Amino acid sequence: MMIWHLLIQVVVLAISIGAPNAAQAARRYEIGLGVGELTVVALDSVSSGWAITNHFEGLQSSVFARAFLVADPELKTELIFVVVESANGDDPIKQAVLQKLQKKYPSRFTEENFVLTGTHTHGGPLPHDPDQPMIVKAVIDGVVEAVDAAVDDKAPGEITVSRGNLTTIARNRSEQAFDLNTETDKRALPLKIDPLMTQLAFWRDGKPVGLLNFFGVHPTTMVDEGFTYITSDSYGYAAYRIEDEMSRDTDGKRFVAAFAQTSAGDQTSNTHFDRCNDRTESSKHQWGCLRGVSELGPFESMKTVGEALAGQAMTLLSAKAASPADRNGYAQVKKPALPVDDGAAIGTEGLNYRQGLAELANVRVAAKYTAGKDEMTCAPAWGASHTAGSTEDLGTEFAAEGTDNSDSTAGYLIWALNGPSVVSQPVRTMLEMAGLGGFVNVPATNELIECQAPKEAILALQPRPVSMQVFKLGKMHFAIVPFELTVMSGHRIRRQMAETLGIDLDDVLVLGYGAGEAPNTSDDHSGGGYIVTPEEYESQQYEGGYTSWGKWSLPALAQALDQLASTLIGNGPPTKTTVASRPDDVLVKIANTPGNTLLGPTSWDGVPWFEQMGNIITSPATSYPAVAAEVSDKRRFVSAEFVSGHPMNRLRRGDSFAAVERRTTDGKWQVIQRSGSWGVKIQWKALPFWDCVGIRCLSAKVTWQIPDDIASGTYRLVQIGDYRPTYSLSEVIPFRGETLPFEVGAQR
Repeated sequence: MMIWHLLIQVVVLAISIGAPNAAQAARRYEIGLGVGELTVVALDSVSSGWAITNHFEGLQSSVFARAFLVADPELKTELIFVVVESANGDDPIKQAVLQKLQKKYPSRFTEENFVLTGTHTHGGPLPHDPDQPMIVKAVIDGVVEAVDAAVDDKAPGEITVSRGNLTTIARNRSEQAFDLNTETDKRALPLKIDPLMTQLAFWRDGKPVGLLNFFGVHPTTMVDEGFTYITSDSYGYAAYRIEDEMSRDTDGKRFVAAFAQTSAGDQTSNTHFDRCNDRTESSKHQWGCLRGVSELGPFESMKTVGEALAGQAMTLLSAKAASPADRNGYAQVKKPALPVDDGAAIGTEGLNYRQGLAELANVRVAAKYTAGKDEMTCAPAWGASHTAGSTEDLGTEFAAEGTDNSDSTAGYLIWALNGPSVVSQPVRTMLEMAGLGGFVNVPATNELIECQAPKEAILALQPRPVSMQVFKLGKMHFAIVPFELTVMSGHRIRRQMAETLGIDLDDVLVLGYGAGEAPNTSDDHSGGGYIVTPEEYESQQYEGGYTSWGKWSLPALAQALDQLASTLIGNGPPTKTTVASRPDDVLVKIANTPGNTLLGPTSWDGVPWFEQMGNIITSPATSYPAVAAEVSDKRRFVSAEFVSGHPMNRLRRGDSFAAVERRTTDGKWQVIQRSGSWGVKIQWKALPFWDCVGIRCLSAKVTWQIPDDIASGTYRLVQIGDYRPTYSLSEVIPFRGETLPFEVGAQR
């Protein structure tokens, strides 16, 4: 903590000397930044990122949406870019948000100039499930809140771009597939990862007010004891870390920092994933094999990765010159911050954007994109290896990665679904009854199976166009797609777009996890699986089995993006579609419903015999002295267990479930930390049924990791919540529980 704060002070000092490289002379934009909270402790819900998952039962960190508004007065263009701490951008959420924005800002934000992308944290529930209205409303309201704040914050400013490399927190989890790529391409990425970090910084009066960072790695460090917590993971930690420190130096106004994904499909921050090799334990995610970057477990791994992301971002924010390259040719600072229009050809400056739909099923792909001859894509389908899960998490026992699943459950299912009707029909019926109708909704024909080879097609999808976006900001060009791209797929798309647009490779980024329609098993068609190179497809690792249109999926996507991006040449005005009213959209109806009228998942909360809400079940110790100097692990934890209510009895966006308070010299109590911030976590558990006579009772365990730089003093833990009493089905009553005071010694 002290080292980090010192780093921030050095950065602030460097910035105070002057904005990097003449940002004062940059093209003037109008910029606005805003934040909205999405946090709901979705108790008993499951992750929208993991295939095999336990139910959520706690909160490790709050989750947010961060919005960046850019307007170009000269071109009369405007774009809002929103990063949500969720598995992906989520198209149903985007459509519902657009409906809300249309009422507030008619014709201002449309499909073309509203970008919604996710950090890909796996620590959150599906955001658009209408059976979970509180989650839906929290996400939509949080995104709208972020946009509103950015609109209100709109004022003249400048934007710079810088680039660097971060090589220490990522590893390719599908090297077997990566190694099949061409030698030329592999030389471009010698570490089998893409370490490029690109950063936009937003300035007013020579001072930074925010940053939007682009880097690709899976934020999936929270397994084992961290697996059941709502968490923004490493990307959220990095944003929180920067905002927490920088906001102290911006006259009380919140500094806004967001970390968006690029090509993270096969790039993981669990750099020791090969320590885990017992697939029978995969469904529990409780291996204890320390696959993350820290030997101290998932929480410290998440923090370590987050600190690395934040540290590199701060370096790019303040750097005045490039740094020397390492032995692999990577420099920590590749290009220091310059105005985004610096070096752009005359007539190509400013902000512009396009949105389009492309059909990728059964289309001809030109030889230009296949590095050979014209090829055809297939109708969409996912393969048996996609049901195996990735090498990073060992996936499931249902199938294995690779091209031969004949002796697996997936292989038997493929045979049964495509065998004689006397076999296939009962199997289809059972799958539908089990809620797995997606396996049988679209028949996997022999033609499809042959086209998709060597993929063993197990799940045919309904063809539908794919939505995608491109925009340019100065000389920087961005493509946004609703897929997870392997690092080599992203590299090839960037290279092709750079060639078509006549710009440098570093001036093109392709961003995965964007909101957009794509073939899927669900009715909402949000999120379209993976995109791998044709060579990687031959290996049929997890990512290849999850690539929809067969071997030539990537060339087809590159062709479609190339055609869309080429319309930016000449800087012609964007077309603007209207946002059609969707009065019957169930998500819109939920979003328009007052939060206090939404019913939570429980009708009432039980209270154990002879107890009341907020009572202490387990108390902390009376004192926590400093750890001896010779002890290597100096972490200290304080915990207490309270009688609690269900955390979804009321929407608590912007509120807390727990707090740490310190007694001041005048005897009053001062909040120093709240739930949702690093070091304070809360976990709900059901109490034994005999304590509650059949009514579900919950306890809440609050745990505080004492900061290294804590001052000696008297502290206490507090739990805050709401409960539904058994005597009233409509009333929600707030409660508060406090531990007895305890002493904490300063760490020497």
